[in-house]
Amino acid sequence: MPGCKFLYFLPSLPLMSFPLLLSLSYAHLQTLCQRTWVSLRAHPVHRTFSLPLCVPLRPPPPEIEKHTSSVRFTPASPLARFPIFLFPLFLFVLPLQVSVVSLCVHVHEWRRHTSLHLSALSRTHWRRHGQSVASAFNPSFAHARLQLLTMTRFARLGWATALAAVLIACVISIAHAKSTIAKDGATGGADILKVLQVNVLHRHGARSGLPRENTTKICTESPCGYLSWAGIEMMLKVGGFLRSRYNNDPSVVSSPMFESPNYDLDVAYSRSTDVLRTLQSAEAFLRGFFPNVSSLYAAIHTTPESTDVLLNSNTQPWLKFFYSYNKPLLRVVCNPLTDELFPDWTEITKIGAEIYQEGYCSNYETRSDCVRTLFDIGAAKRAIGELSQYPLLEANFEKLKRVTTALFDYEYHYNHSDPLMFKQGGRGQPFVQQMVMNMEGVMNGSNTYKLMHYSAHDTSLGPVWGTLGDRTPDGMMPPFAQVLVAELLQNASTGEHYVRILRGNPGQSPDTKFEFGWDSEWQMQCIDALGTAYKAEGNICPFADFKRFVKWSEPADARGYCYLDQVSIDIANCPLEPVAYGTPSTTLIPTTCQFYRSACPQFACGVGETLNSVSMQCVCSKDNCLGDTTDKSSSDATVDTNETPTLRYSNRLSAGAVAGVSVATFCVGAIIAVAATAAICMHRRRRQHRQYGYMNSTVAEGDQLDREMERPGRDFKEGV
Repeated sequence: MPGCKFLYFLPSLPLMSFPLLLSLSYAHLQTLCQRTWVSLRAHPVHRTFSLPLCVPLRPPPPEIEKHTSSVRFTPASPLARFPIFLFPLFLFVLPLQVSVVSLCVHVHEWRRHTSLHLSALSRTHWRRHGQSVASAFNPSFAHARLQLLTMTRFARLGWATALAAVLIACVISIAHAKSTIAKDGATGGADILKVLQVNVLHRHGARSGLPRENTTKICTESPCGYLSWAGIEMMLKVGGFLRSRYNNDPSVVSSPMFESPNYDLDVAYSRSTDVLRTLQSAEAFLRGFFPNVSSLYAAIHTTPESTDVLLNSNTQPWLKFFYSYNKPLLRVVCNPLTDELFPDWTEITKIGAEIYQEGYCSNYETRSDCVRTLFDIGAAKRAIGELSQYPLLEANFEKLKRVTTALFDYEYHYNHSDPLMFKQGGRGQPFVQQMVMNMEGVMNGSNTYKLMHYSAHDTSLGPVWGTLGDRTPDGMMPPFAQVLVAELLQNASTGEHYVRILRGNPGQSPDTKFEFGWDSEWQMQCIDALGTAYKAEGNICPFADFKRFVKWSEPADARGYCYLDQVSIDIANCPLEPVAYGTPSTTLIPTTCQFYRSACPQFACGVGETLNSVSMQCVCSKDNCLGDTTDKSSSDATVDTNETPTLRYSNRLSAGAVAGVSVATFCVGAIIAVAATAAICMHRRRRQHRQYGYMNSTVAEGDQLDREMERPGRDFKEGV
């Protein structure tokens, strides 16, 4: 019918958009060329270099001759950001579109010729039999009609397949384009990004060493473990550098962010672990950041070290058990590298003897423990300029550092494929989540602080870097006074929020004057809307992408860092049965179990049991456990790995994976539909053939009967 011709035209619509796609892809290519041209023009050596194939979409602004190193071009329109990856996808769809169009045209022609053929057949049978019903049972008529219906069905199926493929491609392209536009807004609009809040997490400054013996001979600059004069100087330098960054650096701020030199409790929030060297470091940082010392009466928040989940990673049960009680595993991690770096282990003893640790370093079984202690002492001596007094220690300092770095890498680097770490989540999740909360508080108006300041340890920064995807030596083994700076930014024109994370540290010896510098090895990572991880240009990415990356390392098990493997369960050694309510406890709880239950009280006891916070016993408090000691208590109910855990977040599929599954599902459905259609057609064809055979035999019998009836008449006529 005439209306069907419009349907034949629909499959060709994507073909008509092909020139538009070419122009958009060309615009995207020109944008990339333009950026390359700008970067080449910015370098003095390449000012005469030209790119004849890359014509800028717009002429360079006048500022390029003055500030070429900081100018970034943005595309002329959002269309220039059209994802170029769609080009090969349309090339793939193109043959399908051509075949569908040709098939539709062929069906149209077949319908026309078949109609003429059927009309001729009908007229012939009318003349021969005097009835049109015979044409309905004619094999040629039925066969032609069946072919026509089959081709029409396949034409519709092909058109639907092509249309669905184009729609899926468009949805994926839109998501990709939005993510690209957001990332371009972060990098291309760097000159209009306003700093709303600064989150600072730093390690304490240099301290004296933590030797195992002869402490008075080693800790000469200050008591063992206390902040040294070098540590105070480091923190003053860090605070002063960051104040200058947010007040005087035109590439960061357009106007001073902390204009007043006075310490203001409404502007800055400070928190520290409950350790003297971190408390002193926090105050030294604030003295550098707010130079008017006469107004500095610092308010530094803290919490008991045993319950400081935010800044003390050793409150996590698995880390505590690993470092303090699982010495065999700890040495399995450290000994191979120790033996590789020191094939003759007596070299370690010689270094120890030089620094008054010969007794501790004379045991072969604890050789890797000695190596880590020697590095700790060496770092403290280098900070005060005394490392050169110990030639063996100075010569082997970097090798000693590598062993400690390897240990921290094993503890803190987040491995998504490791089942234990996947269930527990990143070791630095508590602090990273706190940063996200701080930024969201600024966005919704509940957090008005401009500076969120945290003073902690290397064992605090290492887990955070590991959770953020870093594995470099300075990330796994943070030097003294290393600082993590997380800035919440806002695009002044679009209102979009971004995150910039930087890392730096002051010099580690007096000859560097403890000058601060950024770490060029740090690379921020984010995840876009399609679930694809990428390296953030300039260490800036949209807040939503940063939040997705944080979510990627969240614990898969509801217990989070309270989840334990079987080895740690054995170390905890918690009683298997609760005590009856009202009866004094006669069973002493092991210290390891007390630690676990105090760190994870919500998972300490089983159903129908209550944790006694004084005795750390699980007390039966409901009828279903009174008098029945066969039920599982806390250790079985909360940390048994044989039970099916309650998942907070399963192994999530990214948006790209969802799109892939959708395409695969559609293809499977199309195959099933084709198979079902073919089966139905074959069944109908067989049934129609049976009907045709029956009708043909009936017609043949009727013809034979007619001939037999006509024969006596002819004989009679011949006789007459």
